[in-house]
Amino acid sequence: MSESEQRKIANLLNEHVVGCASAHQRLLASLENLTDEQCRQDSLLPNWSRGHVLTHLARNADSHVHLLQSAVRGEVGKQYPSIEKRNADIENGAQRGAEDLIMDLRLSIYGLEAAWASANAKAWSGQG
Repeated sequence: MSESEQRKIANLLNEHVVGCASAHQRLLASLENLTDEQCRQDSLLPNWSRGHVLTHLARNADSHVHLLQSAVRGEVGKQYPSIEKRNADIENGAQRGAEDLIMDLRLSIYGLEAAWASANAKAWSGQG
């Protein structure tokens, strides 16, 4: 791949990361006044509360960090150890209060953004 093509890909990736980071900040801002009671309320997803959705977003971000870290090492990573573990983590995490749910999501988002920022070309071209 030519240097020009590499720059184009890097610029495109940067645009996507900036767009995602902006969306992350809008999401976090929308959660500022979320209450414990609201976290227990049903989401639009069948059998999932808002707490389930927030926990899913956090664990999904963590899973993408793992995929990028695997790719950096030249390994093919699994997004989740198993579907059962994924589901149990979401179910257990969904029961927390709003403050804990939001902090968990915030930390996962920042971890994902840090992984994006530190990923090398090998990571971006890896497979999961």
